[in-house]
Amino acid sequence: MNQLEIEAVPCLKDNYAYVIARPDSADGYVVDPSEADPVLAALERRGLNLRGILATHHHVDHVGGITDLLARASGGRGGAGIFVGGHALDRERIPGQTEFVEAPIGRFAPSGLTLFGRPLMAMHIPGHTRAAIAWASPAAPARPRPRCSPATPCSAPAAAACSKARPSRCSRA
Repeated sequence: MNQLEIEAVPCLKDNYAYVIARPDSADGYVVDPSEADPVLAALERRGLNLRGILATHHHVDHVGGITDLLARASGGRGGAGIFVGGHALDRERIPGQTEFVEAPIGRFAPSGLTLFGRPLMAMHIPGHTRAAIAWASPAAPARPRPRCSPATPCSAPAAAACSKARPSRCSRA
């Protein structure tokens, strides 16, 4: 299964962090943890091990919980094994930042990071801050639809998929 689950975790008075998980994995990723306690509670409730933190920008209401989260989620190893990603322009402004992403303005491009083996894309969106970044994880590639024709007869499952998906593309001999 390659479906991502995103849980909004209320933080501070009016902010959210986001936990990204997958039903078939014990790994978890967090976006913009302004404080550690609610994020740790969400990770623990779901039985997840923190593998990475993504920051959209350096303001404290987005990164204020990173230091505590790294210390507590890594079992006292000081964040060992957990990456912290942000735009390269936020160097020394995001606590514990280990990944300095050079994202282009106006289009998503590979960041060099992965979530659950899927490439993580990034786009530089200056405005709120000069180093604001948007993150995206493209959907897993769809399996090709079966193509049935007189030259390529359909198997029973392929014929069922053809008839449900796009009957006009399927013809049977």
